[in-house]
Amino acid sequence: TEVRVFGQNFVVEDEWQCMFDSQAVPANVISTSELLCVTRGTDGDSVVPLSVMDSAKFSFQTEVEFQFRENIVIKSVSPTLVPSTGESVITIEVHGMVVDFQYECVFGGDREGPSDPAIMINSTFLECRAPPWRPRNETFFIRSSDNVFVSEVMHLTVYDPPVFVDVAPRNFSVDESFTEMRIFADSFVDAPEYKCRLGRHDLEAHRMTRTEVACLHKRDATTLQPLNESLQVSANGQDYHDTGVRVVAFSRPEPVNITTNEGRAGIAGAVDDTDMTEQRRSSARVSHIMP
Repeated sequence: TEVRVFGQNFVVEDEWQCMFDSQAVPANVISTSELLCVTRGTDGDSVVPLSVMDSAKFSFQTEVEFQFRENIVIKSVSPTLVPSTGESVITIEVHGMVVDFQYECVFGGDREGPSDPAIMINSTFLECRAPPWRPRNETFFIRSSDNVFVSEVMHLTVYDPPVFVDVAPRNFSVDESFTEMRIFADSFVDAPEYKCRLGRHDLEAHRMTRTEVACLHKRDATTLQPLNESLQVSANGQDYHDTGVRVVAFSRPEPVNITTNEGRAGIAGAVDDTDMTEQRRSSARVSHIMP
């Protein structure tokens, strides 16, 4: 890290040093009023006094305590697969953040690339929103707003959302133990974390081919109620794409027990043969006999 020390009467011809406690580093004389030092790495966090020393070993205290902190280290990123449309929320687990600092995500691997202010969830996690990109492998890193702390570069895969063709079947019974719906599109990115969503319910999903994804409804795994909703699919378990096709989930009517006038139990809509026979017997009459 570059540290600039401002003062008076720095002799340009002298060889100057910056002293971070007992650690000495060379200082470049920018002018008679400015020195430039580059710090070396330290083991862990520390606070040390800063002084400068000329070639005659005269030390000049700055009355400044210099604080060393570990550089930020990215521990995990989720998701690492994002749509090219942008606005995907990326959650980053970071070691070594200073809560009082502001951070940002810089995309494209270039210090002058597009950046997004990071939202600090807590002392360990940040959130950033990915920009719109072309589909390809991309990079990003995290830096503090003063450019002192800069993380290593991380990699993302950017994909184009699918163009949907059809969904089949478009209706099913929630009473069935297992139902498989197929989504057809121009192309589905190869990813291990596919999910489908119907209403507020997430469904297990699998990429079957480059143009086909299967969504699975298992009665024992979900509490799906009858509904009429648009089916959605996600390649990263977070960013969902709407197929634009509404799927109807219905429930079959169950038989309802009723009681007849004679007190016998029956089923709604069923014909009681015994009762009909008794009615025919009670109305029978003999008119004549031949021969």
